[in-house]
Amino acid sequence: MRIDIDFSKHTHSVDKCNKVRIDNLQVGNDRMGHVQFINTENVMTVTGDYGNWVFCRPFIPTPDSKVEDVYWLEKLRMGSTQVLGDYDPVETAKELQELLDDESDEDVREILNTLLNNSEDEVSYTYVAYRNDDTSLLDVPFCKKINPWLLIIFEAFDEICRRLKC
Repeated sequence: MRIDIDFSKHTHSVDKCNKVRIDNLQVGNDRMGHVQFINTENVMTVTGDYGNWVFCRPFIPTPDSKVEDVYWLEKLRMGSTQVLGDYDPVETAKELQELLDDESDEDVREILNTLLNNSEDEVSYTYVAYRNDDTSLLDVPFCKKINPWLLIIFEAFDEICRRLKC
């Protein structure tokens, strides 16, 4: 579970009209905690109590569906001021340390140490990571804390997929 929201008590309803599928999750007639997934041929729009999100591809739930957070973050359209998340210096440093622990090449270790020493500050880290030709030797981690409302949306969709398995 990504976040501590339990959708198991929500009812799931589906409305289909032509090439549009609308999945609703809500408790009774209460709009608190309501999430609605509107799937068309090319877009999924999610609305409700956790914001409005537009993804540039549909996600029609099936029993085998699985929400892959990274993939869906890439599909999120940024046509507004929605914020996916903020730079996470702790997670970035953790990934750098894991890379460093597994690395034997001294040149790469030096680059990783420089990145690690600058990971506390997003501006410094970004400058060192992406303005330095040496970093082209590796895939530089840049971790973000995902917006919690978006994690709730992913959990809601997982709940719909779990119900289809029954």
